[in-house]
Amino acid sequence: MKKKNILLATSMICAASFAVGALILPSQVGVSADWSAVGINATYTIGDSLTIPTRTFEVGGQSVNATTVVKLPDGTATRNTDLALDAPGLYTVIYTATVGGKTYYTEYEFTVFDEIIRVSSDASSFEYGLHDTANPDKYPNAL
Repeated sequence: MKKKNILLATSMICAASFAVGALILPSQVGVSADWSAVGINATYTIGDSLTIPTRTFEVGGQSVNATTVVKLPDGTATRNTDLALDAPGLYTVIYTATVGGKTYYTEYEFTVFDEIIRVSSDASSFEYGLHDTANPDKYPNAL
């Protein structure tokens, strides 16, 4: 008799769980979630400045402004959205939004490149072009 009651109670719990799931699932199906456009380039040059754009997140008809954290190339992070890009490397912008008690996030990466050639004074110069391998006296280290 005890086994029969346990089996009946287990069956009722399973049926109730299925019924609750059937009521909840259809409301979640077809709910769209979307981030607004990012508006950040993929690359910048050292010395550029950048204002990280505000983004919104929309889910189920609710729209919220995301919070922003920028992970810098040295591993530190900042909430400052006005950046002086003074360090070369990979930057990661992390947007976070909470809607209906659920937290959503997305990341966007961009790279800051150092200058390839830098002239530091009037006495500095550089040349570029093809290696003149036909003239080893002029360019002894040419490839």
